[in-house]
Amino acid sequence: MENTGKNKSVEEKNEQQTAEGAKQKFTWTWRNFFFSFAWMAIVLIVLDQLTKWLVMNNIGTSSSTFLSSDGTIVAYGKTVTLIPNFLYIICALNEGSAFSVGASVSWMRYVFIVISWGASVVMVYYWRKHLDKHDNLMNSIIMLCLAGAMGNAIDRAFYWQGTVGFSGVIDWVQFYLIKGTKYLYPFPTFNIADSCLTIGVVMAVVTLIVRDIKDKKNEKEA
Repeated sequence: MENTGKNKSVEEKNEQQTAEGAKQKFTWTWRNFFFSFAWMAIVLIVLDQLTKWLVMNNIGTSSSTFLSSDGTIVAYGKTVTLIPNFLYIICALNEGSAFSVGASVSWMRYVFIVISWGASVVMVYYWRKHLDKHDNLMNSIIMLCLAGAMGNAIDRAFYWQGTVGFSGVIDWVQFYLIKGTKYLYPFPTFNIADSCLTIGVVMAVVTLIVRDIKDKKNEKEA
């Protein structure tokens, strides 16, 4: 009887919280705009595009790094060396997806365009639908992922040889991770959009796992 009463109390509390949540309608104010984190996606997309164009206009695609016979890294072209033998700024064009997958198949680019924009639309829909819940963490995660998806989607959809003079996604950060007797191959070149998407996905996975554990714990305690 005691457990039944406790469960009933929990159910009533959940129903009350649901009813209160249903009454709260999201309205666009400066405060709500800040906690929606839409501004973060806008800032990151602009920053991603700005850095790509700065690199393209100041470095150009005739830049790279390669491993010499003595195990040191040699910069070629207008490559900018930030940390010798570790971190460089170059300019590389990628017509495929992550790690240049599908770059050798011309029609795959159109598939990636559809996937990128489709994912962006789904994220915006999900974000807008759940704004009433005021979940700041999930809002920030979604906007990080959106910035990553749209940053590269813009490149794939609009950067063609016939329109801007080059074709594909602009990647420009390159670093070498492991050092032995010789440096190994560099980590695949990436950009700000790639970083946003990677960080956003990792945060989403960790958040969902932690929340699932907490929910199961609360169910057991109830």
